[in-house]
Amino acid sequence: MSTPPQGTARERTRGSRIVGWTRKHLDVLVKCAQIVAVIAAGLWALFQWGFNNVPSLTTQALVTTDVTAEDDWGGCKVRFRVKVKNEGIVGFDVKKVHLQVWQSDILKPDKVKARLFDGANIEHNGEPLAEDMISSGYLVRHFPPKYDAAQDFYYVLSLRPRRLFVFRAELQDAKGQVLAFGRAVRDKICIGEETTNPQPGRAAKTPEDLLKELRHQLSAGQR
Repeated sequence: MSTPPQGTARERTRGSRIVGWTRKHLDVLVKCAQIVAVIAAGLWALFQWGFNNVPSLTTQALVTTDVTAEDDWGGCKVRFRVKVKNEGIVGFDVKKVHLQVWQSDILKPDKVKARLFDGANIEHNGEPLAEDMISSGYLVRHFPPKYDAAQDFYYVLSLRPRRLFVFRAELQDAKGQVLAFGRAVRDKICIGEETTNPQPGRAAKTPEDLLKELRHQLSAGQR
């Protein structure tokens, strides 16, 4: 029985070279694939986490409001406090503050179902009780990042049966575009017997207006 002829030394050397070249380039391809996989995983993580957490360059104005009232001036004095804070990383300018006040009858409860209340519904029903456009004061200014400012506005209302009041403050830029707004809803203010000739809600009063009135009253008392 004869054995198959063995290849020459030259052929064996050539074969080993081919095997070595193949292994070497396979290792390179494997490493390249691993690098591509790491890069792809990094890009995926960047899109999933990084871009979703990049600080926004849009205006981020936070408006908070508070309302208090006390009997005074033969009626009811209401203080509407508006506080503005820049929560973003870019500044913005407030050129006007639009103030509005609405009143509505108290909703009567349904015996069977709960009724949804939305202060915005009152704002869209009828004319506001008072409306003012403020173009000066502590809030009409430039707000750099993280800066905040507050201002009090005063209204004088006549006493009346229990009603629902909605106070709204809207910030506007130089073009009249709304930057942000805040709303306060109150029902237990200015409660009393309605007068024969109730006074309508007067325009918002700043502390400077109240000081002028006080000076006028003092000068009138000295005459």
